[in-house]
Amino acid sequence: MGCDSLTSVTIPDGVSYIGYSAFNDCTSLKNITIPNSVASIESYAFCECTSLTSIAIPDSVSSIGAGAFWGCTSLTSITIPDSVSLIGGSAFYDTPWLEEQRKKSPFVIINNILVDAYTCEGNVIIPNNVSLIGADAFAGCDSLTSVTIPDSVSSIGDSAFCSCNSLTSITIPDSVSSIGNYTFYLCESLANITIPDSISSIRDSAFSGCSHLENVYYSGTQKQWNKICIGYENSPLTSATIHCEPESAYGDVNGDGVVTAIDMSELILILTGKKTEYDKDSADTDSDSLITISDLVKLRMYILEQSIA
Repeated sequence: MGCDSLTSVTIPDGVSYIGYSAFNDCTSLKNITIPNSVASIESYAFCECTSLTSIAIPDSVSSIGAGAFWGCTSLTSITIPDSVSLIGGSAFYDTPWLEEQRKKSPFVIINNILVDAYTCEGNVIIPNNVSLIGADAFAGCDSLTSVTIPDSVSSIGDSAFCSCNSLTSITIPDSVSSIGNYTFYLCESLANITIPDSISSIRDSAFSGCSHLENVYYSGTQKQWNKICIGYENSPLTSATIHCEPESAYGDVNGDGVVTAIDMSELILILTGKKTEYDKDSADTDSDSLITISDLVKLRMYILEQSIA
């Protein structure tokens, strides 16, 4: 770190990772050889190596950390293998290589990871081949007004839409299970968001600074919403109007709006493993969070009581 006179490095075979800020601010470093033993390049490993012009990442590497090549102002050539499945936020920020990629397309996509979309404007449709929206991908896109996220996306990185000041609405697909830290931080124009019932956690400050957030359209019930783990500094979210789906009727296993013997038959199919997709709240008639024979017994008693009444 900060070795001004270092011009060339060959990392020994057997090294498994290049650590945090390992070569940070080595401003004279021009050449580096990375062996096939390296599995990870950690955050800021080559940050501000301003003389580095090219780098070949071996196919042993699976992750590149945040800011790994930040400020490498001479870096024009990067070889990234298919083995890389995780790229941290702003990994290539302020490099000529990234500027060149932006000229080719507003979406800089590496191995199905949307690494950078800073130049996007207006109404944006993310390509269907994207599986992960990387950290900081849209951060600071002042002209971004709306985004369509495809079902191919399974993860949205931290600060992905941070400070998108013109973004007014967004729909998160049900392929996503978590909303990361600072994802919509300081999206001051965000008024409406659609959140699927697949979301199990909303991390710290995901909606901090969203001062105009009014409506959250949630595809699950209020009971399901209450089970979501919501992190600190999300008062704009919790203060918004949460629009939920109506609760399922007690014992209405097949979802037809009435409770009959047909629901008992459906519950038997569930208990015997012949039906795997169902509304657990409706099937859990004894409210113990488990689907067992006792639910069938209670449902039978309920149907009998209703028929007598």
